[in-house]
Amino acid sequence: MNKQKKSGGWILLILGIVFFLFASVFTISESEMIFGKKVSNINKLLEQGSLADNLDSYIEIDVDAVLDNFAERTHKTYGITTGKDQYYLIWLDDDSMIALTANGKKDTAELDRVYDETWDYLDEKTAYLTENPVHLKGKLVNMGDDVKKFFQESLDYLEVSSADRDIYYYVIDCNDSQLLLIGVAVVLFGLSALLLVLFATTRRSLRNAAAEGPAMQDGGIEAKYSGSEPLFGPANEGAKMSQPADRLAELYEDPKK
Repeated sequence: MNKQKKSGGWILLILGIVFFLFASVFTISESEMIFGKKVSNINKLLEQGSLADNLDSYIEIDVDAVLDNFAERTHKTYGITTGKDQYYLIWLDDDSMIALTANGKKDTAELDRVYDETWDYLDEKTAYLTENPVHLKGKLVNMGDDVKKFFQESLDYLEVSSADRDIYYYVIDCNDSQLLLIGVAVVLFGLSALLLVLFATTRRSLRNAAAEGPAMQDGGIEAKYSGSEPLFGPANEGAKMSQPADRLAELYEDPKK
């Protein structure tokens, strides 16, 4: 049993170390988003002409013009809808176009508000786009073929072409990225901590068992007295008592005598 506990303890230690290392690597690789560091502003990247060089990096954007909510991706688990990603056509400050996706209720509500205010401006109902841009952070990723199809249809419908302005076939993925990444990192570190605690507990119980010795020991044999006076010895000195041979003779006395 102790050997099984020892082997189980070492397995817990190994798993704990593996989860800790995996959590550390994950946190370091996604540190830009998790800790909010080194997140580039999209306007600076556009000025530098380095947007394409920052694929798979995290960027921030202040959205003040939305031209279309051109697609929706539904996520289902066992047939039950668990979430929806909304895709928006964003009109950037340098007059270029790019796509952005979000699924948080607050983010999508704010983007829908900016969409309405954008068209109020284009329909000359207001003199400005919006007074409250939506500040978002997301990962700049390549646009999949399915999204590109609807993105291009939206551009064609609005009669927007690359002859007039730059069109970036990328997506700024703002789908609750920061909270999701933080959650994953916390879970991984939590699992590693739990496994290491279990390992320490197992080792402690084994040390305690070793210090106490075997669970069952042979304590030897002891005489068990009834509390009565001994038949032989000093307590019965002077008592009239037959020798064993005489006693047997009395018990088996020849009846013929």
